[in-house]
Amino acid sequence: MQAPRMLDTSQGALTELTRWRCQVAAQSLCIIDNCRKPVRVKSRGWCQSHYLRWLRHGNPLAGGTPLGSGMALIQTALETETDECVIWPFGTNGQGYGLVTVGGKHHAAHRVVCKLAHGEPPSPELFALHRCGNGHLGCVNPRHLRWGTAKENSADRNLHGTGQRGEKSNSAKLTECQAREILSLKGKMSQRAIAAKFGVGQRTISDIHNRITWVDLI
Repeated sequence: MQAPRMLDTSQGALTELTRWRCQVAAQSLCIIDNCRKPVRVKSRGWCQSHYLRWLRHGNPLAGGTPLGSGMALIQTALETETDECVIWPFGTNGQGYGLVTVGGKHHAAHRVVCKLAHGEPPSPELFALHRCGNGHLGCVNPRHLRWGTAKENSADRNLHGTGQRGEKSNSAKLTECQAREILSLKGKMSQRAIAAKFGVGQRTISDIHNRITWVDLI
């Protein structure tokens, strides 16, 4: 591809130059190993994601969680013999519970650990309870986790003084009754339809259905 002439500094020529740069960038890939995203214009050869990381952290590789790190930590937690809390160091939801990507979807890390350590819950309504009381801090030690009922979960919250979540949270957009109804509609209505019914975003519905938010109800 031939570059436009640089002598003409009129608005039309500058627009042509910008268009040419975009075309060149579209044909180029990010120079970061194993990244197949197109290069961003004026980004030092990086894609949009790596360029933004460089702007924020001074390093195009900083700020992200390496692929597979979440499951690697879960495996380490499953093999641990410590009785101390194993705190999730990666992304969390608004309530402090760890998030891990499995099969392209976000899941509550403590529930994944509980399933792997203690098997599937006898009932999908059961909670992954923390005997340490540090679920809101991201604990994923399987020795601290067990399946329990909503009544047991409420008792644990009262015991540990960790009840200021869900509806009482300052960021809550839904009441507990609404969250329970949303949970009961899983598989019966589309997430988009449920979101429209309750006047919230589809992401809010997805997070409730995937046990990422309103963890205490699940």
